[in-house]
Amino acid sequence: MDDIAIIGSGPAGYTAGIYAGRASLSPVLFEGLESGGQLMLTTDVENYPGFVDGIMGPELMQVFKGQAERFGTQIKTETIDSIEKLDNGFKLTSSKGEYLFKSVIIASGASARWLGVEGEGYQFWVYSWQAVLWVC
Repeated sequence: MDDIAIIGSGPAGYTAGIYAGRASLSPVLFEGLESGGQLMLTTDVENYPGFVDGIMGPELMQVFKGQAERFGTQIKTETIDSIEKLDNGFKLTSSKGEYLFKSVIIASGASARWLGVEGEGYQFWVYSWQAVLWVC
């Protein structure tokens, strides 16, 4: 039975991997289908400390992933389909197999729910005002 599983590969998931790895817990992070979370859809991230000129969302997530791996986080490209509570831990099931862990961190984040309306995610003009429909 492994120490800790992390479900989710956005900022919270990779941060959990960094801290669990630094604590020598041999974390296993399950990326799921949307590796990197919503930041993979973000262009300029200008409000994150340490990047004076800003950084692209996908590039920032590669930095997070690299740091998590540096501290020993094992990353699996799998989606967890179910979690079962056992007396001494948890059984995680994916399409690739079953895993046993003492602890589980769920950092699944969020996915944008697109409305399917015209102009969504793109700039468009209404009269002389600029209007943009974005998800956050």
